[in-house]
Amino acid sequence: MSTARIRIISLLSSLVLLGCATSTGVVPIGAGVYYITIQSPQVSFGPPVSQKAEAYKQANEYCQSSDSIFEQVDMKEVNQIFGRHGSVQLSFKCVPKK
Repeated sequence: MSTARIRIISLLSSLVLLGCATSTGVVPIGAGVYYITIQSPQVSFGPPVSQKAEAYKQANEYCQSSDSIFEQVDMKEVNQIFGRHGSVQLSFKCVPKK
């Protein structure tokens, strides 16, 4: 295999991995409170907007599955900078519908 081909394959593999976010999924932490952490190795700077949206989406889906409504307890964000991944930590409750 040629050196140029190996470089292209390496570059494409790296780009695919950059789009992969990691999530803890929904974790119960006690007293009816749940926790989600999402981290993404995006190559950019600023707030973790897509991770925040994904955390809200997962929390809402979890609450809807038990016929409840999502209620945020806390959210912490870590901005993306060179050498540090952006992340979101969301704590929430599922409140019964009225």
